[in-house]
Amino acid sequence: MAEQATYVGDVLVSAINNSALSFNTFATAIQYIGPIAQNAGLTFQQTAQAMGILADAGFRASRIGTGLRGILSDLGDTSEGIISTIEDLAKSNLTLSDAVDLVGKR
Repeated sequence: MAEQATYVGDVLVSAINNSALSFNTFATAIQYIGPIAQNAGLTFQQTAQAMGILADAGFRASRIGTGLRGILSDLGDTSEGIISTIEDLAKSNLTLSDAVDLVGKR
């Protein structure tokens, strides 16, 4: 249990220190994305990094969480499926607009 607490603390501090996330932003966003990210097989660290990227791009807390939740729902049910889909999209040389259209988000 102590090992898990250390891991969570390290990831949380790293995400906050290395992105535009604040503790409050992180807490709000993780409520929306946490369960679906876990069900998809993403690690806490992967989820925190994705949240940080969106925070750096100017997204606000609830938008980070709901946006990631929608994207993960659209991309697949497992981390392997999500990763495979992202790799396929990367290889297809899509524009950002095309990729956004594929997941139904604007």
